[in-house]
Amino acid sequence: MKSDIPSPIHEYRNIIQLYSARVLWKTCDGYTISYNQFGKLISSLSEHVNRVSLSSKSVCYVSSENHPDTIALLLGLSLFVKCVPINPGTTTHELHQVSKNLQPDIFFTHPSQGDIAAITSYCDENNIPMVRFSAEIDHFLFGDEPTHLDKSKNNAVILDETPGWVFHTSGSSGLPKAIFLTHENVFTNAIAMRDKLQITEKDINLHTLPIFHVGGIIQSLMTSFVSGCTSIFWSPFSSIPFQEVIAVFKPTWFTSSPAIHKMILRQASSNMIGSKSFRFVRTSSAFLDQKSIKEMLSFYNVPIISAYGATEAAGQITLKQINKIESDDQTSTENNVGHPVSMEIDILDDDLLSISNPNIPGKVAYRGNQVAKYAFDLENANKITNAENWYISEDVGYWNVLNELILLGRSIEIINRGGELISAKEIENILISHSQVSDCVVLPILDDVFGDDICAFIVSDVQLQIHDVVAFLQNYLSDHKIPSRFYFLEQLPLLPNFKIDIEKLFEYTKNTSKLSIQNKEEIQNTLQIVWCELFDTDEIDDPSVSIFQSAADSMMIMQLALHLSEALQIRVLPSDIFNHSTFTTLLNFLYSKISQENH
Repeated sequence: MKSDIPSPIHEYRNIIQLYSARVLWKTCDGYTISYNQFGKLISSLSEHVNRVSLSSKSVCYVSSENHPDTIALLLGLSLFVKCVPINPGTTTHELHQVSKNLQPDIFFTHPSQGDIAAITSYCDENNIPMVRFSAEIDHFLFGDEPTHLDKSKNNAVILDETPGWVFHTSGSSGLPKAIFLTHENVFTNAIAMRDKLQITEKDINLHTLPIFHVGGIIQSLMTSFVSGCTSIFWSPFSSIPFQEVIAVFKPTWFTSSPAIHKMILRQASSNMIGSKSFRFVRTSSAFLDQKSIKEMLSFYNVPIISAYGATEAAGQITLKQINKIESDDQTSTENNVGHPVSMEIDILDDDLLSISNPNIPGKVAYRGNQVAKYAFDLENANKITNAENWYISEDVGYWNVLNELILLGRSIEIINRGGELISAKEIENILISHSQVSDCVVLPILDDVFGDDICAFIVSDVQLQIHDVVAFLQNYLSDHKIPSRFYFLEQLPLLPNFKIDIEKLFEYTKNTSKLSIQNKEEIQNTLQIVWCELFDTDEIDDPSVSIFQSAADSMMIMQLALHLSEALQIRVLPSDIFNHSTFTTLLNFLYSKISQENH
């Protein structure tokens, strides 16, 4: 399949010339970068990357917080080197793990980023230059004396001379992989999404996703870039409410994960109706249950675009437009993700032969110009497509009679209970239809008799009894599909990209011991230490002042949640800090949470 897409620099410059006067990216506090300014950055980079020993073989890590400056450098560098977006909250240990795939020649960070101790430690240990934005980058790239990088530690395995991105998968269902995406992969998918959704320069995109994930870069920012529309940067953990953002900026579309959509629905006032400026709202990266779809249709009052995607396919594989819920039955278990977008899809049996008949499940395979050819494991690069350029995924699904793709879930979510295959998604969709269940996950767990058994993790605002939940499920499911183990949680654990952290849930089944910290003074001391280290202060000046008045951004909130989780041995989410934003209210929340879990 020959691509008609021009060279990436040529394509970038054509788009920039077409929309040069328009604003490309804008923050809620008014900071902007225009298409023309981004074009000037690319021109400057093209003149100077060679003189500092960067080339298409070089690997550049960019600590990727959601800021236009970061994104401008990330996208600009990707035209000349292999660019690796890195979660700003990554630990030193995690950096060592991901760099087994591909070691950086240089590491870029942003001056507004909070705690960079992990990055600094990693770079010092491995003799990797770390450059912060603004003056340091100006000196590094454009200084009078050329800087020459140490090339002695070049990676033994380099794919070829093609620049692009290396994205690390979330690890939501196993060990993360590093996927190499070329600009052909990225442009193909972004253009296909632009054309399918009819996005133009008249549109305004509300950007909510982290840019160290493929959804943030391609499905949001790159799709906006090739469309000529402006992207407004906003985080669900921002001090600026969703209602205010949409009232001021009047976005016409946005794409986000189900977890973020649920946060928005919970945080918005009950009498608020979705902005009339929206044309559609897109959701991707995870299964969205019928109850949530119904709430979103009512809240946004526009079509919901449900998408199935994967990092290996540069984000998007299929789309389905939902204008209304066809039935009031919220227990529908069919995860219909619609039709392919600009690619081929096939369903394969265990012998990897095509299944042409409808309603027969198999492995989902896909191919097209947006599908990556290579991925890194912990040691080297492996080709991930076969001789016919098919990528065979871990997803299981089938075609219905309308030739729409129905997903049953990933292979890890297909439960083999005594030889009978059971879809975890089917059980989840029944559970979430319960009026007192706000979220849930169903997973297989090992069993000596059945091979797999069924475990359900349930989030509820009330104290549910197991026998009541079982009685509810028996109205819809046969007995062999009823979970044998139940865990009731305050919140589901999330990865930094807002996907469910499956590994944490598995750990929970192995360790349910009670916490050792019970004294409020101990909790206060721990909170004070973590708080002061993160915000670089000696003491808490006013415990009643909101954290957002201390110029805290979404990445600092995520870091605070992570550090408190580790220090207190409980799961603290960014949304907890958002809802308890002063030192005093956060302390009371933590004490209450620990007391409940201890008793």
